[in-house]
Amino acid sequence: MRKTALLVGGFAVTLTLGACGTSAAPGPAAPDAGQQKAFADAKSLGEASSAAVAKGQSVKFAFEVTGDAENAGKGHGESRTAGTGPATSVVMEGAEGAAEFRLVDQAIYMKVQEKDRTPEMNKPWVKFALNDASNPLAALFAPVFKQLADSSDPVKIIERLRDAGTVTSSEQAQLDGAATTHYKLDLDGAKVIDKQVASMPEQLRAAYTDEAKKRIQALNLKLPMELWVDGEQRPVKLFMDTGDALKKAATQNNAPADGPKNVITVRYTDWGAPVDITAPAAVDVAELPKI
Repeated sequence: MRKTALLVGGFAVTLTLGACGTSAAPGPAAPDAGQQKAFADAKSLGEASSAAVAKGQSVKFAFEVTGDAENAGKGHGESRTAGTGPATSVVMEGAEGAAEFRLVDQAIYMKVQEKDRTPEMNKPWVKFALNDASNPLAALFAPVFKQLADSSDPVKIIERLRDAGTVTSSEQAQLDGAATTHYKLDLDGAKVIDKQVASMPEQLRAAYTDEAKKRIQALNLKLPMELWVDGEQRPVKLFMDTGDALKKAATQNNAPADGPKNVITVRYTDWGAPVDITAPAAVDVAELPKI
């Protein structure tokens, strides 16, 4: 379970970083007749994509984490962005087997392999209530698992697209035989981390002191991201390789440059297709114990 937890955390953090952008940049050349419209700034791109995602209402996705043998993995899932209620289901495959999560009805459900069950929690699923402040374990872990779901949810990705970076270039590109617009963005690392910290439990937020924030800002960290959108401005592919940027930041901060070198690729398909995301049967769910 330790490697699974690390994979979950690494995927959630990295994709959250990969899901951000804003601010105006030099505009791309005007497209030829018949080509898709390319946006010069992430705010405009995000607004157009938000409307397209809301119209789509559901999507399926597949992702792969490479570049670091210790944190490598892949997975798939589906997300419902409207209709009977937002929900996300994610299956992750790592060296120690698969991990499955569902975010539905304001709770996160994690599937527990039989070998990892305890006498007190001998059920196939464990439940983390999102807003259970009375349970320290739930308060600590629920935000982490919610970030995992949010990192795959195109609604959250597009929302964050407007907040932390710039469009550096765009071009018309064929992707799997379909016409897309391919964007490259630089993300402001300090703004990304601010967003990340804001969603964490209070005890973790307290560790991000003003001094730590100033050190992050001084790094002027720029994280590269690539995004492909279809003719309706819906995401079809996301790619992020932060290895060089994080290595440079570590060197500037006199820190070891041997951290995770994750490369993230996410593919989005089947916009508008039916998805079936429900909470597991109550008889199969154990509540997270209070400590």
